[in-house]
Amino acid sequence: MGLRARLILIVTLGLGVSLAASLGLVLRTEEVRERTATSTRAAALLSALAPPMSVLLTQGRVADIDNLMGDLGKRAETLGFTAIVLVDGQGIAVAGTADGTYGADLARLDPFVARAIATPKALQAPPPPRWPLRVSVPVQAGVRWATLIGTLDQDRIQQSMMERRWRLVVSALAVSTVGLLVLLALLSVEVLWPLDNIIRTARRLANGDWRARAHARGAAELQHLAQTLNEAAHALSGTKEALEAEVARRTDELQRANERLEKVALTDPLTGLFNRRYLDQTLALEITRQRRAGRPFSVMMLDLDNFKHYNDTHGHPRGDELLRRLARILTECLRGSDVVARVGGEEFLVLLFDTAPEAAMVTGEKLRAAVADHPFPFGEEQPLGRVTISIGVAGWPTHGDHVDRVLEAADQALYASKAAGRNRVTLAPPPSTGSSAA
Repeated sequence: MGLRARLILIVTLGLGVSLAASLGLVLRTEEVRERTATSTRAAALLSALAPPMSVLLTQGRVADIDNLMGDLGKRAETLGFTAIVLVDGQGIAVAGTADGTYGADLARLDPFVARAIATPKALQAPPPPRWPLRVSVPVQAGVRWATLIGTLDQDRIQQSMMERRWRLVVSALAVSTVGLLVLLALLSVEVLWPLDNIIRTARRLANGDWRARAHARGAAELQHLAQTLNEAAHALSGTKEALEAEVARRTDELQRANERLEKVALTDPLTGLFNRRYLDQTLALEITRQRRAGRPFSVMMLDLDNFKHYNDTHGHPRGDELLRRLARILTECLRGSDVVARVGGEEFLVLLFDTAPEAAMVTGEKLRAAVADHPFPFGEEQPLGRVTISIGVAGWPTHGDHVDRVLEAADQALYASKAAGRNRVTLAPPPSTGSSAA
């Protein structure tokens, strides 16, 4: 076989192998890019829905949420979704575009939903080539309200991928035919393989493999080119590593700053407990969740008895320390699921989830006794001979169907404890028929 025939055979085989490998890589890359672009667009759409959804949740506008999900269901195919569902922090379906999703415990049935509600940012899964492709976006405004989860239209995505594959294959075949003719006319064995080595190295570098290096043998010009490419790759590798380290450092600093800002906005600086702002947000979401689930919850209003006498007698620094000690006692005596917040100077509020008023009375008595038995400094100088608290208890739905009515009932019960001599726990009386209906 002559040199020309061998050159034709070698170039043809080399180009064929290179084309097959490159086309396979491009097809796989294109598939990942198409899936990523589609899921990114879907995440952007859900992110656009998250702010109005958080407003509706905050205001308890359940009907508007259902209407919005109904409109999305009608347009789901146009938007590229097969289903969109809104789940709360427990993974329970609050609303959805598909029938039969309301009330389903999706976190227990679907691992992706469990991951989505536990992740503080948008989530996309699964990696290719697995299906179905889904995205989730948190619904939050200061605190996490719920999570939007969308399932993308698999048939539509695959059809788009197939069209792209055909275009890529046709384009690659056309370019390869022209390239083969040019190479057969101009290149020789002494030039082809060194240059091919350099090209493969450049492609690996372009794809992010910074360890790739060219090893060209042949013409001096090609050796010089390979050396230059290797020097550039070494320099770029060092720059990339330094840039990645700097980005990671800045990202960590920003995340910690955001966490500090969020904590400052939602906590009381003196006691470290939640503040009224956090409590208002929690109550608004809880009343919606509890109303749907049909489970009760209770509220306790607590007030430190004769705190002004303690403050005036021993000074504000000791009064502040008394408040901090009281906050620690309350936190230690309550469950991890309960929420305690400082809502005034010496006034605190406790939210007991899944707790009827009768059970809340037992917890209130436990708190009262713990405070009364604690050896606070100068407690014996208080009017009652020790530091004490008064507590008012009310519950939903026993004392009202709205948050304001439950809080008002608990506050009135607190005043009743004060009027009865302090250092006691009082359960709010059931509201009258007319008041309850209002």
